[in-house]
Amino acid sequence: MKMQQKQIVPVDIRKIRQTLDLTMKQMGQQIAIYSQGIPYSPVPETRVSEWEFRHRHIPSYVFTATAKLLLDHWSEDRHMALPARQLDVDVFYGTALNQAFGHMFKLEKELSKGRRTDHKLLNSLRDARLMQQRYLERLLGVRMFYVFAHDIGVEA
Repeated sequence: MKMQQKQIVPVDIRKIRQTLDLTMKQMGQQIAIYSQGIPYSPVPETRVSEWEFRHRHIPSYVFTATAKLLLDHWSEDRHMALPARQLDVDVFYGTALNQAFGHMFKLEKELSKGRRTDHKLLNSLRDARLMQQRYLERLLGVRMFYVFAHDIGVEA
């Protein structure tokens, strides 16, 4: 009897698709654009469904394309948000990318709004978040600097 090999899934593409409020057809188009560029052949909805429910092996380019799509939306929303609302945007998109990453933003938000902020703890949390960010960048083959840059187009 052949044992099915379990696939390591670095991001939940279904969760990201739902977070971005995309249909499977739209997601297939976006994956194709982010992985192949234009002109592209869209990924069929059935294939997206098979990937989401893990009925078919998910190629690594799908994870990279999905992460890039999310990061572009994150960057756009973050740069349009008022500075006081940017951490809310970070919590929303960070959680969609990786639950622990989003939770770090949530903790940072809670710590920074307290009256007696423990700056040492807040700095340690930010350092941990940056380590997690670098790990996700290596894992997914993406760069996130532009999401957090103060001026669009400037690498931090």
